Amino acid sequence: MSTLIKLLIVFVGLSSVINANEENRKKDSLNKYEFSGVEIVGKKNDILMSTPGTVNFIDSKELELRQAYNGNEVFRTVPGIFVADEEGVGLRLNMGIRGLDPDRSRTLLVMEDGIPVALAPYGEPEMYYTPSIDRMSGIEILKGSGSIIYGPQTIGGVVNYLTQDPPENSQVKFDFSGGSGGYLNTSIGYGDSFGSGGFITELYHKKADNIGLTNYTIFDFMTKAKFNLDANSSIRIKLGAYDEISNSTYVGLTQSMYDNGDYYTEIAPNDELDVKRYSGSLSYQKVLSQTTVINATLYGYNTTRFWKRQNFSRSPGASDQTGIVFGDTDVDGGAIYMRDGTGNRNREFNVVGVQPNILSEIDLLGFNNKINAGIRLHYEEAFEQRINGTNATANSGNLVADEVRTGKAFSAYVHDRIYFTDELVVSPGVRYENFNYEREIFRTGSNDTLINSSSGISSFIPGIGINYTLSNNYTFFAGMHRGFSPPRIKDAITNSGEALELDAELSLNYELGIRTRPAEYLSVESSIYMLDFENQIIPVSESSGGTGTGLVNGGETMHQGVELAVLLDFAHIFNLNSL
Repeated sequence: MSTLIKLLIVFVGLSSVINANEENRKKDSLNKYEFSGVEIVGKKNDILMSTPGTVNFIDSKELELRQAYNGNEVFRTVPGIFVADEEGVGLRLNMGIRGLDPDRSRTLLVMEDGIPVALAPYGEPEMYYTPSIDRMSGIEILKGSGSIIYGPQTIGGVVNYLTQDPPENSQVKFDFSGGSGGYLNTSIGYGDSFGSGGFITELYHKKADNIGLTNYTIFDFMTKAKFNLDANSSIRIKLGAYDEISNSTYVGLTQSMYDNGDYYTEIAPNDELDVKRYSGSLSYQKVLSQTTVINATLYGYNTTRFWKRQNFSRSPGASDQTGIVFGDTDVDGGAIYMRDGTGNRNREFNVVGVQPNILSEIDLLGFNNKINAGIRLHYEEAFEQRINGTNATANSGNLVADEVRTGKAFSAYVHDRIYFTDELVVSPGVRYENFNYEREIFRTGSNDTLINSSSGISSFIPGIGINYTLSNNYTFFAGMHRGFSPPRIKDAITNSGEALELDAELSLNYELGIRTRPAEYLSVESSIYMLDFENQIIPVSESSGGTGTGLVNGGETMHQGVELAVLLDFAHIFNLNSL
């Protein structure tokens, strides 16, 4: 399928699950409304102080000051987050929150402008594509009961990348940086506003020939436009294209290589990962009154992940060895023997969905209520093939595995903020998830076959949060919610077509904390948490060092911890803002 056709038929919308800003809702012109569906917590201090759960917001100013080489450098400054480097340059996000497994970021929901970006959010939530930090204007990280709005993953938390909006005035952007190892990072962009709308277009190119053991070439394109249809309605369109080729391998060091300090030996130099992603967005917003806004969202994207990996052996007995050996052959198990063949693990994913939602402020029983409610219809499909090549660099060869996995999901949620007093806010909510999936296997080994099996899973995901503001600068919060993560399709249905009825990953998550700003230059957020798992899914995949057989039910586990974040504004302390 051509790039042009993909861009025409695939639409990715902006999720309409946003906490609308009360001040903006009360204004008469749509131009002064913040478009719902982009931010999950908002930048306003009153929104941050009323969010039931730990919140971290990294704005454009902080990103500019950090000049981070990749997103991992930014995330490491956030308490409760562990990021594991894979190739040293942040091409793939491996993040764990509050002690959860970081492998491929499976245990959290990662979004860009409110839309999930994993390969298949329900059936295969791996982060082989990671949004580039270079084109972001901010990052939001939400933990706690408020995250039940943003399914399907509600265990670890939500990470939302925010891209640039159209500028108010004509703006040209050009950045260039380079370095040793063939490193190059360039970007060019242009944006402007006109009459009832505006647009921004950006193109990024990154490459490196040798940073550590990594080489890559990336092109990343995004264009975004917003148009006001009339005084009360607007649409937003977003299109994107991403193309990456990088060397990536699962072949690691032997113990003797590690002991001898051979850390920078490039093993399996023929291994190559090719990731392409085409996305777009179409969102509609209608202001019904000063207190009610509705949104309708269409979203979808196409991702291909073609991975060529050269065959190898840990022993010298294989007949098709190339003669290239890494490590110490005098030590048992100390060497890696490269073989004259490849395993091409090719996958393609299509994701499409639609969701309307409504945000409304009403009075019930004498109390002010801010209600956020919506539904989602979601469809995803995965095409997977294993092609064995007959030489060390072959991209084609013998088809030994061929299958299609499809999933259909329906979800609905309602979340309310009840203002009992100006100081006390209680935020109950519930989410419903229903996911039906099917696996069709057409070829295994050298045999054509037709194995078909299906199953499904559903769950109610309740949560409640409490905020108590002692003063304008001190807020106590507490929350409890159900953690939910559906099983991957290829783990829940075996290669023989047996539906294992693999349980969803379930937990009860508790949190208690304080958010305070005792001075203009000082902000503090601290919390204690507990994740009580009824059933924790344990990965045994190749990326996590296992045998590649998928996931298993791990049973009851407990995560407990304390988080503390302190922000000092030295510019304010030393009055540097006026310089």
